[in-house]
Formats: sequence, structure tokens, C-alpha cells
Amino acid sequence: MKCVAQINDVYFKSCLTEKIEDKRLILLNSYDLVSKTIINLNKGLFSDNTTNVIIAGFGNLGKMFLFNLPQILDAEKFNIIIIDKCKELKSQFEIFSSLNELNISCNLINNDIKDKVFWEKIFKDKQSEENIVIFLCTDDDTSNISTSLFLSKLVKENNVNVNIISRYFKEPKFLNDLISRQDYENKKIMSFTLSKIFEEKLEELIN
Repeated sequence: MKCVAQINDVYFKSCLTEKIEDKRLILLNSYDLVSKTIINLNKGLFSDNTTNVIIAGFGNLGKMFLFNLPQILDAEKFNIIIIDKCKELKSQFEIFSSLNELNISCNLINNDIKDKVFWEKIFKDKQSEENIVIFLCTDDDTSNISTSLFLSKLVKENNVNVNIISRYFKEPKFLNDLISRQDYENKKIMSFTLSKIFEEKLEELIN
């Protein structure tokens, strides 16, 4: 028999893992597992022309995207931008980076991800050959969906190469239809549900 325990704090999990010798106990951080899976599945999006990597939402999942980017990719060549409306964004970033020994510089922007002015500013001076990868990973489906739809329209208007990876709690099956109606021909929006990926990976680990 195996026992699986969910530990959200990646630093605490690593400390426990070192002390626990019983292989029947599996310690997991679902956000860590899912972010690794998503980055590995989308390695092809990160080209030599990738300039900005934007993490929209710095909760449990956003932190793990930041943690795993330099583990999987050469993240030093990217301009990493973190946007979150939390007033303690700077202190959260500093604590998380310190605990996990992350030596990576980021631009921190304290703002709501639904702020259209922010995205317009990001895209304004970009060249068409530049590549931008955006992770929408707040815990609010409404924010992620509305931002996905707005970005799909904005990308076409500004002729920039953008790939959007968006998290949802429930898969919004209507999203592709909405994007099509807005004539976003490239459809460079990937969506995922954390629970579905976690269940698939968990089954692999315990079998």
C-alpha cells in the first residue's frame, strides 16, 4: 500500500523528503507537478526569439512556474514579468526566492491581470519576430477567460507573436468558439485544468 500526501510548500516538502525513508509514502506538490508538466509539454514555444515570459498570478501555481522555469529552460535569457494584484507581491517574491534559493531577476508589477492598459503597453513596442509566452494562472476562471479573449484580439491588432497558456478549474468548452468568432486565426491559446493533469500524473506515480 502507498500513501500520498499533498504538501504545497516546496521548501517544506524538500525538507520532509530528506527525512522520510519509507518509500510507501509519496509526498507531492500538485502545483509543482503540473507546472513541470506544462512547461515540458510546451518547450517548443520557447524559441531564440522569446523575449518576455509573463506569469499572471503569483499564487501557488504561479510560484511553481517561476520555480521550474530555470530548472527546465535557460530562463536567464528571458525577461520574466510577474503581475499580481496582491499588495504583498514584492515580499512574497523575496521570501519565496530566498527559501528556494532562486537566483533569478523578475519585473514585479502590482496590478490586476484584467487591466487592458498593462497588456497594451507590453505589446506596444514589440516587433513581430519577437516571441512572448504568457502563463495565466490565477485562481479565478473569470479573470483567466476574459484575459484570454482580450489578449487574442490584442495580439492580432498588434501583429505580435504570443503564446498563451491558461489555467481553468473547469474546462470552458465554449472558449474556442469565442476565439474563432473573434477571428484569431493562429489560435495560440492552450488551456489546462490542474486537477486533470494532476490525476493523470498521480496515477503514473502510484502504479
